[in-house]
Amino acid sequence: MLGASPFFLSGSWMPVIFTTGYATENTLVAARSTDHAMILQKPYGSTHLAQKLREALNKKAE
Repeated sequence: MLGASPFFLSGSWMPVIFTTGYATENTLVAARSTDHAMILQKPYGSTHLAQKLREALNKKAE
């Protein structure tokens, strides 16, 4: 999440999906604390990816 900090601080709004094979509890908490970011933990299949993409697009429409 550190690399994304300037993006979030800029005030821009765009849904973001982070993918990771290794996420600490702090990373998961930080991602959940934003309205427009989510984490997709590896391994994941195409169905789970499609669900996250739909969720991100629905958040944009709200």
